[in-house]
Amino acid sequence: MKQAHNRPNPKRLCRRTKHWLSLQGFDSLNPCSRRQRTGAPMKTRLFLLSLTLSLAGCFPWRAPERPHFFTNLEEALSRPEDATHLRLYETGLTAYPAELARLPNLTHLGLRGNRFGELPPSLPELRGLVWLDLGECGLTALSPAVGELDRLTVLYLNDNRLEKLPSAIGGLAALEYLNLDRNKLASLPETLGTLESLKWLRLNGNALQLLPPELGRLRNLRRLYLSNNKLAELSQAVSTMENLTDLSLSGNDLASLPEWVTELPALRRLDLDRNNLTALPRSIGRLKELVWLRLEQNKLPEEEKKRVKDLLPNCHIVF
Repeated sequence: MKQAHNRPNPKRLCRRTKHWLSLQGFDSLNPCSRRQRTGAPMKTRLFLLSLTLSLAGCFPWRAPERPHFFTNLEEALSRPEDATHLRLYETGLTAYPAELARLPNLTHLGLRGNRFGELPPSLPELRGLVWLDLGECGLTALSPAVGELDRLTVLYLNDNRLEKLPSAIGGLAALEYLNLDRNKLASLPETLGTLESLKWLRLNGNALQLLPPELGRLRNLRRLYLSNNKLAELSQAVSTMENLTDLSLSGNDLASLPEWVTELPALRRLDLDRNNLTALPRSIGRLKELVWLRLEQNKLPEEEKKRVKDLLPNCHIVF
């Protein structure tokens, strides 16, 4: 029998609750069926009815259970079956804790702010990880073992000292978010283009001069952040990112933009601040979805600014 969720079973209410409802002017649990009597306004009584039924346990839906976040390694090791979320932020670790291999159910691991500098080859023992934060860990190299975490969907590697990435990073088939902000990357591996589930790629504050053409395979990418690099031109690889909504290129050395930029059908936000642009593509008006365009600290003449504003009347433009 299908359970009725809109009208709780009166049998579940205690006698005192029923009496209170009666005093408030309700003959049944249907708020629209009530006796005409004086008392509190209808809106007030509806609110009180909802509150009473909730406290009486009449509504069947509940908020999702919140997982317990362990913040102490010893406590997590004492309850290994329960330890699914572990955050050891800025706890003074000087080495990656090998004891983590004894937590077979770990899915979320945060080690941000511990300057241990390198990762061991034991990471594959944490094959259940879906979320990993290694930001601000003083990493100068990334162990190829990271590529074996094939369930990982979120990976933070920002604010380290990485100069290159291992080709094994292409093994992160489920990855949707990758943060590599503020490292020392001068190039990217071709295998980065195999991360076909990737939706958000952050590469701000590196030393990139070129992007590998293989990045063009990232057809599901929504947000690409490349601010404060050394890009003199925009790679053709971006032209095939048909789902891209956000593109940040501020703080580079761009003197022009290719015409194909206007063929990115989903683009909504474009940041071109602090470049050397003197003009935008002639067909810039084709970006019908664009709602935000930043052009501060470029070399655009006034007539070009007027042309852009006329072609993008529904876009918020900051010169």
